Amino acid sequence: MPSVDEAKGMFKADGTLSKSTDPGHLELRTLLEEPAAQHEIGRFAKSIHTHESFMCWVDIQEFKAIPDEAESYRRSKAMHIFQKYIKAGAVLEVGGIESDDRDKYRNVLERSEHDKKLLTSSFFEEIQMICFTEIYQNTFKRFKNTDDYALLKKNFKKKYNSVREDDFEYMEKLGEGGFGLVVHCKKKSTGKHYAMKIQVKAGLLDCYSDDMSRVDFEKQAFASCQHPFIINLDYAFQTETLVMMVLGLATAGDLQQALNNAPQNRLPESRTQFYVAEVVLALAHMHSMGMMYRDLKPNNVLLDADGHIKLADLGGVVDPEGKTLGRATELVHPLLSTKFGPASVNMISRDEDDRPRHRVKRRMSVMGTFGYMAPEMVIMLGQNATERKGYTDAVDWWSLGITTYKLLTGTKPFESKKNVNLDDDDSLFPSPKKDFPEYAMLFQEINFPRYMSPHAQDLIRSFLNVSEVDRLGFGPTGIDDIKQHPFFDGVSWALLEQKHVEPPYLPELQVVNDVPLHDNFLSMMTELGKTKWINKTTTASQQKYFENWDFVSPHTLRVEFGLANEMDQLDRKFKVRQVLGEKE
Repeated sequence: MPSVDEAKGMFKADGTLSKSTDPGHLELRTLLEEPAAQHEIGRFAKSIHTHESFMCWVDIQEFKAIPDEAESYRRSKAMHIFQKYIKAGAVLEVGGIESDDRDKYRNVLERSEHDKKLLTSSFFEEIQMICFTEIYQNTFKRFKNTDDYALLKKNFKKKYNSVREDDFEYMEKLGEGGFGLVVHCKKKSTGKHYAMKIQVKAGLLDCYSDDMSRVDFEKQAFASCQHPFIINLDYAFQTETLVMMVLGLATAGDLQQALNNAPQNRLPESRTQFYVAEVVLALAHMHSMGMMYRDLKPNNVLLDADGHIKLADLGGVVDPEGKTLGRATELVHPLLSTKFGPASVNMISRDEDDRPRHRVKRRMSVMGTFGYMAPEMVIMLGQNATERKGYTDAVDWWSLGITTYKLLTGTKPFESKKNVNLDDDDSLFPSPKKDFPEYAMLFQEINFPRYMSPHAQDLIRSFLNVSEVDRLGFGPTGIDDIKQHPFFDGVSWALLEQKHVEPPYLPELQVVNDVPLHDNFLSMMTELGKTKWINKTTTASQQKYFENWDFVSPHTLRVEFGLANEMDQLDRKFKVRQVLGEKE
């Protein structure tokens, strides 16, 4: 194994390979960026027992892909990499690292708890250089002498860039809308099961007729929000008339179904704490990138077979520019002159008392499910455009307060018992009246059952503060306030974000249908009565709105890469902390 200094000699200061290096290095660097190539090289490395460096390379690649704004997630990923590959005695310890260098990484990680900006995307560059030289010397040179290498050179580009409908087997329909449906499918090359969302281009264009540049916004949101607790998008592709998103398949229902199946239609506090904590991390990740979720409710929080949650349905997410079906304005709100605003806030001036004032993007479009919407959004139902003051990402923390209450009690806090809705899948709003009683109810005192702990009651009250600037979670430091709330005592946030905490409840193993019910994509669409969708044409000028649709996630490296299953099994086991040698 090369040392850090030896590895550095192969690279320039910016991390790219030196011009004087072996041409084979340049070839390997190119191949390591291609999922199909990683699949073949990784499979060979596993066969000759040199695959540890590949695992480290992939983890660091994923670390580097985390946006700068997602500081919390980046830190938890960095700690995971240190524990797994760098610390002395790690189960997959990378050789050639001096003890002083290991201490350097440990010290920076410890300091990053209070200064997360210390962890730049290049933090593990030296380790990745060592992995690269190890892969080249002990794996790639041998791989080049195999028939698999010759075949890879011939067609790996074709394999990588040709994700199409015929690459999947189709099991059953999962759901359907006006111009789209979701089907259960399996990718032939990997055997991995997915939920494929199929939409008609003409329908999307009609839906976004006021701004057709936004037809791919949900796809962009999924692609941008890669996180352990958000449904992942692995592929996106298209035909002449249809667009497809290939999403992770959660097989254990959602939190509303968990409530319906629970004794007395409510969950124990320990289980609720776990789910709410994971939702907190997912929302914080979105907010760190300037996005709002806007439709949080138990139906939209899926349960995976491993017991962890996944936020689904990003159709209502709004991006940093506020571009969606509605509109956004940017203004200085008087109530925000004494506090920091949300992630999209920029300081613009100070007032006479030297208090910072901030420019805040406030969204103007009403979106969500009534009963989970914050007061500042609900009041907009009865206002015209000139009256609206809009809202910030604090609306998501209000919705989390409602969701937390419902998980613990089976009902929402601001509803009469006779109007209890156990499904909450209806997003229709009531008639917009400025003074309708449902709005007034949001200002009433919350009734808590005796069995709910004081910490849970305080958390819910803090989330359901009608003043957004005083609401728990508001502002750039609000996530720290949430994490430090006594309700979450005992939660190890960094380990939780890497799914290294045992869920309090494991769903009953769901038998996933592995037998295709349709011969191919066309026969499936025909049997489902959707052949007419395939014939809905779009003009050349309309096709331009889909020119950036095709997508392969960097995270599919773990899917296409031959080491994916082994890496995932190690990461998902509860005993991973002991496996990684962590004592605390």
